[in-house]
Amino acid sequence: MTGAASETRLQPPSLPVAALPSHPSGQEVGRIDDLLDEGWRGLRFPRDLEARFLNDTAAERIRRLLLNSVFVAAAFNLFLVSDYLMVPDQFDLALRLRLLVFTPLLFAVIIVLARLNLPRVREGMASVSGMAAALISAGLCVLSTDVLAPAYLVSLTSILTFASGVARMRFRPALGLDVSVVLFCLVSAWLMRERAPAALLIPVVMTVVATAVFTLYASYTMEKDERRNWLMRLREHLLLDELASANEDLDRVSRSDMLTGVANRRHVDEFLAQVWERARMDGTEVSVMMIDVDHFKAYNDRYGHPEGDACLRDVATTLK
Repeated sequence: MTGAASETRLQPPSLPVAALPSHPSGQEVGRIDDLLDEGWRGLRFPRDLEARFLNDTAAERIRRLLLNSVFVAAAFNLFLVSDYLMVPDQFDLALRLRLLVFTPLLFAVIIVLARLNLPRVREGMASVSGMAAALISAGLCVLSTDVLAPAYLVSLTSILTFASGVARMRFRPALGLDVSVVLFCLVSAWLMRERAPAALLIPVVMTVVATAVFTLYASYTMEKDERRNWLMRLREHLLLDELASANEDLDRVSRSDMLTGVANRRHVDEFLAQVWERARMDGTEVSVMMIDVDHFKAYNDRYGHPEGDACLRDVATTLK
């Protein structure tokens, strides 16, 4: 027993092992605090957090995508009224492009994307759908010879405001859409420069550009707020997990002996109460075994308290 005690005496006592350990969630909370304090570049989290963010927000984005597709189809086809008034010579083409081409393709693409777990592709295709709608509107203006056609370019602003305010398109896809719409507007204005005065085209182009800048800023701030709110919810979730784990550790420590790691009086009393109640209910017998260490006081007095503690740990380990 002395030899065994001398081997275990050099080991650390069992209390820190049973005490509160360091939880990975605590490190994760620290990293999230750093992001909240210092920010993140390019509206992108570190890779693991970015994947988790896209996964956590996927259901809401898909729901919004499906809902918005109905609004897009309705609003886009409602512009047939404006087409009839502003570019009447191209109304037949507008009817075919809006009802027979764009709307069916829009629903087909949305249904396919909703079934795929590809967040970036899903957001990108939403941007491409907006580009297609803008290209159709700009093309009708260019092809029309009506005097009101140049002024009709201002309808491009509705696509930008819908993408930002209703669809809440994220910043990168919104950037691609806004740049494309501005380019479509500039090219269309250039192609119509011979039949429309600059006094009309310049204000129209400026209106589209200003709308693109304002809506792009709105998309940036909305996505940044969305990401910050998600980080704060994740931080709260991790703190709750850490608190629950710490409570479990405290409960475990409160039920075990600090020296030997075996169950203490509190645990024994609660456990025996449960065993006794179960035995009373089903009529089974209960046995209790009492074990005593002979001559322990003499051993402890002769070799000292450290050796006595080591002896108790050896006995507890054997009993386990």
